[in-house]
Amino acid sequence: MPDNKVQTTPRMEAFRAEMRKAKADGEHPWVGMHAVAEAMFGPSVILPREPGDEHTHMKLSAAQMRKLAENPAEVNAQLTRLQAAGEVPADSDAWSVKGAAKQFAEAAKAGLESKHVTATTTHKGNLRLMTFNIKHATLSDLKSIAAMIKKYKPDMVALQEVDKNRPRSGHINQTQRLAKLTGMHGTFQPALNTHDGGQYGVALLSKYPIKSSKRVPLPFVPGHEPRVLLKAKVNVNGTMVPVDVTHLTHLGGAERTRQMRKVMKSIEPDKNTILMGDFNAAVGSPTYNMADAEFHDTWKEGHGGPGHRIDYIWTGNGFKTVKAWIPKAGHLSDHQPRISVVHLKHADPKPKADDLSPSQLPRMIRA
Repeated sequence: MPDNKVQTTPRMEAFRAEMRKAKADGEHPWVGMHAVAEAMFGPSVILPREPGDEHTHMKLSAAQMRKLAENPAEVNAQLTRLQAAGEVPADSDAWSVKGAAKQFAEAAKAGLESKHVTATTTHKGNLRLMTFNIKHATLSDLKSIAAMIKKYKPDMVALQEVDKNRPRSGHINQTQRLAKLTGMHGTFQPALNTHDGGQYGVALLSKYPIKSSKRVPLPFVPGHEPRVLLKAKVNVNGTMVPVDVTHLTHLGGAERTRQMRKVMKSIEPDKNTILMGDFNAAVGSPTYNMADAEFHDTWKEGHGGPGHRIDYIWTGNGFKTVKAWIPKAGHLSDHQPRISVVHLKHADPKPKADDLSPSQLPRMIRA
């Protein structure tokens, strides 16, 4: 038997049989289990789901599986809380869900007890990136924006037009609030200190730890709104990835070109660099061409659809674009978010002793 397969056991066969019966009866006992895992371990346990994929997969370390296997009371308590909060569908059968919780624990034990389970990495090198100009949540609210972000589960989100402690947005640190609502790390860099005592600028949310963040002012015409480049470094499973976020002027091509020239000079010559934001520049413009000469336009590579664009996700040569699309976000802002899934070519780290292969758990789920 290959080392990366879960050993078949009577317990596992019983689990799979129950899954098949539940599906044949039109039920799915796993409803709510992903919500439980996310509540217990955070959003990073949910693997990105591509458009058209009917499955939402989980990645769990052996330690996390052990906690689920050994704490059925906590699992059921989480289910009860999530059902009461409406986060588990109201039409789900509570007893089936609780039965699945028990079966999940048994399956987890079976996987952990198998001598043929090999410790492998839980990260396959794919990153889901999002850029979104939120217009300081003036057309919606932070809870709705956070809900949209959680729905599409990006690994990193570049945000533009973000307020910090401004009266118009309720004296809220919007980056901090969105980070809390989404369960992500967050960093903010101001483009300007406002007359009302607050700040206004750009931000980055990340499921992975943000190890550093700094502000690079961009040139601007006196009397125009100042602009800034946020430069961060994100630790993606041991690989340090430079991530830059900006929002360029909409008031003139010459000013925008000067700003983009400073952006390009400020970006480290690293093939793992990611550059995202609202560039206020159309395809083929001088601003676009400067970026296109050094980076990959993930929309062009992953979608190729026509239409006017000013929001971009750019990546260095260390990435390969998998796909790109515009998620359904309603009217949260005067912009639509954009998502790109990219593969970090050399970020597949060495196996860690406490990790269980992600291929194993989806195999359990789909049984």
